[in-house]
Amino acid sequence: MPEKRQKQQEALQKKMGAQAAKMQKQLAKGALKGPLRKTLVRAGAALLGELIPFVGLVPFWTISVILTLREEGK
Repeated sequence: MPEKRQKQQEALQKKMGAQAAKMQKQLAKGALKGPLRKTLVRAGAALLGELIPFVGLVPFWTISVILTLREEGK
């Protein structure tokens, strides 16, 4: 009986270790994905707006910077 219990504990520890590693990967991936993605989308939209004729009269880069500074101030 003690051997069986020990094997169960080892199996449980192995399973928990694998789950913990998986959770750490997901957290690291999610932490980098959100802010980086938001920054790239804003920069891409500003660049696209500046390149389109007549629409480029609107200061997209300035608006993008103001929105970023407002977000950081919160």
